[in-house]
Amino acid sequence: ETSAARAAEKLRALGVATVILTLGARGIFVSTAATSQWIPGFQVKVVDTTGAGDVFNGALAVALAEGQPLLAAARFANAAAALSVTRLGAQPSAPTRKEIGALLTSTQPTFSPVLTPNEPSLKAGSRGQTSATVGPRAGAPLSSNPRAQPAA
Repeated sequence: ETSAARAAEKLRALGVATVILTLGARGIFVSTAATSQWIPGFQVKVVDTTGAGDVFNGALAVALAEGQPLLAAARFANAAAALSVTRLGAQPSAPTRKEIGALLTSTQPTFSPVLTPNEPSLKAGSRGQTSATVGPRAGAPLSSNPRAQPAA
C-alpha cells in the first residue's frame, strides 16, 4: 500500500501525530512516529457499507479507551467494520463484542510493517485483545470499563 504510506507521510509532515487510513476490503494503514503498518482486511461478503466508518471509529474509540495498544485497537475496529458491512443498515449492522471476538480469534492476524514497529505485543502471530461492545444493542453499554460509561 505505497499510496497509503505516501498519504500518511504527507499528513504526518503536516503535524498529524497518528494517521489511520481505512482502505475498505484491503484493510487499514496505521502510521505514527514509531511505526507504519498495513493491517489487511477481513474477507467478508459485503451487503451494505452504510455505517461502516462509524462502526470503525466507535470500535477504535472503545478499544483505545480500554487501554489497548494502537495496533490492537485498530485491528479490533477493522474487525467491527468488516462485520458491519455484512448486514443492511447503519445501527442494525453494528456487531456485538462477542461477534468481533469470534472474528478476531478465527483469523490469524497479519501485520505488514512498513517501518519499524515499536509495539512488541503486536508482532505477527499475536492476537489482539477484545473487551468492548461496539454499537450497543438496546440498552447495552459501550464498554465494560465503568470509567468509560457516559454520565447518567
